[in-house]
Amino acid sequence: IVTYNCELIDYGYDGPYSSDGGITYSYLPYVHFYNVSELPFIWAEGDKKNSIDNIVVAGLEYVDGLYRFNMSEIEPGITGNYLKVHIKYTGSDMAGMYEDSDESVSANLIVGKYEDGRYETKYSYTFQVKEGEYDYMFRISNDYYWYLKQANAIALECGEKLVDVSMAILEGD
Repeated sequence: IVTYNCELIDYGYDGPYSSDGGITYSYLPYVHFYNVSELPFIWAEGDKKNSIDNIVVAGLEYVDGLYRFNMSEIEPGITGNYLKVHIKYTGSDMAGMYEDSDESVSANLIVGKYEDGRYETKYSYTFQVKEGEYDYMFRISNDYYWYLKQANAIALECGEKLVDVSMAILEGD
């Protein structure tokens, strides 16, 4: 009989998860953090294939600060999925920035699992939101948590006020 003196991981390289004297250690926030800057804007506004018009496979409903969806209804397939995010940002007109489209602000899109009143982050994207009303595209299926169906909610965090936010999951291409 073979026995192990360690705990095997389920999938990927998220560990270790350990506690020592009340301090918990985890590599998760560093492994699944993507800084995509202006790419979501470029992918949405400049894609020649117009992926932004792909078939919607799930709409997201805003409930208690999270954009929720039913992952069991989504089948990623071989082409994966996109997340289309529509945002209006009016800017703050400070620091000499007074034009209608001259500001941007950093935001975090946090993909996670909401269950029994608890939200657990699985992966996140930091990106730039431009002043005005625009769409942003994320390759939401780039992380293996998507294929493990370990996501069903998204949080959007920003230091500035964002309005008219809506989200939809689209078929990939």
